[in-house]
Amino acid sequence: MNSINFYSGDKFPQYRQALAKMQDMIHLVAALAGMGGQNFILSGCTIGADGKTSDGYVVVNGELLPFVGGDTKTKITIKETRQDETAFNVVYPELYITRIAQFSDNGEYSWSDFKQVPNNLELYN
Repeated sequence: MNSINFYSGDKFPQYRQALAKMQDMIHLVAALAGMGGQNFILSGCTIGADGKTSDGYVVVNGELLPFVGGDTKTKITIKETRQDETAFNVVYPELYITRIAQFSDNGEYSWSDFKQVPNNLELYN
């Protein structure tokens, strides 16, 4: 796998190319989510005795997302927030885009469609 040596000198030359390389590396690893299918629970998301589901990670339409747990409901939705950032007196609109999956009363996806994928040890035992 590719890597970036952030400690190769006293300062790091942060250019768009370096950030693009990091983003490409992240996308490469995220592509592994496709191994489990379209929609599934990658980790966490266990239902406790109190009826609440724990935080975890899910894959929705092939996209790996953090799952914010809470009171278990029948539907989930994807919540997206966009944050502006100001640097050197310049406003960069919607610079940071954060997406999470969470329970919702009227979400686009049925929670019952999401199953925990078995890991390699479970598959081969």
